[in-house]
Amino acid sequence: MWVKLSLDLKRPVIIHCRKAYEDLFEFMKAEGVSKYGFLLHSYGGSSEQISKFTELGAYFSVSGNITSYQNKKVRKNVLEFPLDRLLIETDAPSMNPWIDGKKSVGINCPQNLIYVFKELCLILQMSENELSLILENNFKKFVGDFIRE
Repeated sequence: MWVKLSLDLKRPVIIHCRKAYEDLFEFMKAEGVSKYGFLLHSYGGSSEQISKFTELGAYFSVSGNITSYQNKKVRKNVLEFPLDRLLIETDAPSMNPWIDGKKSVGINCPQNLIYVFKELCLILQMSENELSLILENNFKKFVGDFIRE
């Protein structure tokens, strides 16, 4: 159903999945994926599943949860994502980032994206300029023709 809707609207699909990545993979393998692409929003699956989803054409986004040093799984996954398939998000109003060693309070908002970005630079050991170019190119590829410069 969502693949047909994506094709009809000529838009990519953004998928929210929690603790059902294997079921999602099997469903997508059986049903197919949209030629307009799909994003696994705030990816929380295993590192082993990353290559399987990549083969289907997935993009992966990370959010404020990578700013927590205690979230080892998500921080490790960042190193497994293909750089040409990586995006960032805030996941507002959820998943507040950690700032100066403590979780920020209140409602998460788009201005917190900078904390996700800076932490991603540290994890990937990239300059801000280098990573910003990668993310900008990925965003343009993902959203395709329905945005204009």
